[in-house]
Amino acid sequence: MELHDASDAVMCRAFSLTLADVAQLWFKQLKLKCISSFIELSNAFLANFIDGKKKLKSSTHLNNIIQKEGELLKDYIKCFNFESLQVRKHSDEIALNLIM
Repeated sequence: MELHDASDAVMCRAFSLTLADVAQLWFKQLKLKCISSFIELSNAFLANFIDGKKKLKSSTHLNNIIQKEGELLKDYIKCFNFESLQVRKHSDEIALNLIM
């Protein structure tokens, strides 16, 4: 896919289609209108994933994820799921107990 003459908006949308797993979750969690150009999106992506081999956290990290006052349940669950992807192998049972 070549987008040499495409606008920043088109390039940003096309970029999101190439992402998977943790990168896709990272992209979906960006606040609306926090990125104003494709270069800015590229830099934010690189800053987040630069080392390529993020150290996985232990399952005790999930104990620190709490629903903030006024936070919608779906937003809390999205955050919890994002953080759980960064945790070393853990069972679904452990994750369920922690989220409750």
